Amino acid sequence: MQTRRTFVQNALNLLLTTSLLNSLVQIDVFGNSIKPILKRWLIDVEEISYDLKTKKVSQIEWQKKIEELFSKVSLDELLKLINFHKLSKKLVYANHGVYMQSVKFPVIEGLPSEQSFVKLFFIVDKNHAIVPHGHHNMATMHMILKGEMQSWHYDRVRDEKDFIIIKPSDYRISKVGDVSTISDEKDNVHWFKAGNEASFAFNIGVYDLDPNKDSARDYLDPNGEKLKDGLIRAPKISYKEAVKKYN
Repeated sequence: MQTRRTFVQNALNLLLTTSLLNSLVQIDVFGNSIKPILKRWLIDVEEISYDLKTKKVSQIEWQKKIEELFSKVSLDELLKLINFHKLSKKLVYANHGVYMQSVKFPVIEGLPSEQSFVKLFFIVDKNHAIVPHGHHNMATMHMILKGEMQSWHYDRVRDEKDFIIIKPSDYRISKVGDVSTISDEKDNVHWFKAGNEASFAFNIGVYDLDPNKDSARDYLDPNGEKLKDGLIRAPKISYKEAVKKYN
């Protein structure tokens, strides 16, 4: 099991070259000019995420609302505000074909300077994957911005010492504008694989839902022992093993 702090540090060490680390600055993807409708949308995303952190809504309720919000945002406006063409040229593919960059929002009236959700930008190079993993103590959303990816989701039924019992809940070819979410309560395990072109995705995550515990992830092999009722006994594996098998 890998905690969020360990994951972020390992991801930075693994995914970024030394030269990129020396020159990297946090990218303000949304620029200085934001239309009122997008401001309201960002505030709505913050409000529902804050409600999740403060346990005013359930994790499943957050998933439903976030999927609804992201399905309504204008992708064209979002890409313009991101200045997607310029941003994509700034990024360099890293080890294992995956690049991850933190995202910073500008100061927006009504939006706290420190939001309740973490924002990340991903590039997955062609024929590479965000490898299979499950989650603890968090809820996240992925939205495809360019390209397409195969996406697998599984419900996490129960944990055993060296295994996680999972059940397939969704498989799709996720295309531009498609949104998926996970939480401890629904679709907890997922993985994504790009096709014959690089894929770009925007991610938000609400971490440390229980402030007394770390957010964490488990890597696993979903092609495990088939059990009755569609269940799978998936072995827990290391990140390196997951990359070797699924990337």
